[in-house]
Parts: sequence; C-alpha cells; structure tokens
Amino acid sequence: MEAFTVKSRIKSLLRSPSIKLRKNRSGRIKESLSNKVTLEKVLGITTVRSSDLTCDPCSGTVAYPAGCVVVLLNPAKNTQQHLINSSR
Repeated sequence: MEAFTVKSRIKSLLRSPSIKLRKNRSGRIKESLSNKVTLEKVLGITTVRSSDLTCDPCSGTVAYPAGCVVVLLNPAKNTQQHLINSSR
C-alpha cells in the first residue's frame, strides 16, 4: 500500500478539473489571481469540531480549515503552508 501524507490527500481533494484558463476578447489568456496574490499567514480557524483537525504523526504537521484554505501548520518550525481552493 502506498503511503499518503496529509498534504497529498488534501491536494487531491482540492483539485478541480473544471478550472481552466480563460481567454479575453483579444484572444490573450487571462492570468489567474493566484499568480498575482500571495497568502502569507492565516490567523484563525474555521472549525467547530475537533474532528475537523488532523495531524501527521511522523512530521507533526497539523492540518485545519480556515475559510476556503487548508492550513498546514508545522508547530516545531512555526511555519504555515496553504492549500487554496480556487474553485470557490
């Protein structure tokens, strides 16, 4: 059986085959907003149950929802990584 990480599981859930680049009237491809904006840090959490939190016991990374973002928190290094659901 293949080993999965929390990050790979969440990424596969957030992939949307319906997201495509759109062309404007002049035929140029529009850039997505994610190429222009960078999320630096998330403050807060959007969960009401402890079951909405998960932890990778090997790395200690904690995953939790915050709006349309899944935050991957590494408490040992005090760093965050973000998985943004761009289909919303």
